[in-house]
Amino acid sequence: MKKIAAFVAIATAMAVTTPATRAANPDAGGIKGFLVGCCFGMRTSADYNENGTGGRDFLTWFLTGCLGGRTQMDYEKGKSVYWREIARIVPYVGVIFQIWDGVEGAQGMTRSAYQQSLGASYF
Repeated sequence: MKKIAAFVAIATAMAVTTPATRAANPDAGGIKGFLVGCCFGMRTSADYNENGTGGRDFLTWFLTGCLGGRTQMDYEKGKSVYWREIARIVPYVGVIFQIWDGVEGAQGMTRSAYQQSLGASYF
């Protein structure tokens, strides 16, 4: 447990100190991007970094984020599921991928950045 806590502390420090790539959303990346990526995954953090909260308060937007699955919506539209999204459900190991998604969210990764790196079939 101490190793996991140390890893989370290091990942959080890296996320806060890593220079963020700013998108159209002025609040993209940073600690909010980390929280969205860590809790809701890489697709939701990419959407947050690109579009923001749609003018709503961040806290209420964040708390209602658990009501829908962005991956499922994209899958129904014909996009493939990326392996990191599946790895999140593995007990204990999934925490590593949640932190990974959080760090990328903190860096300001957007859907267009994921499309360039992973391909249009995923995002």
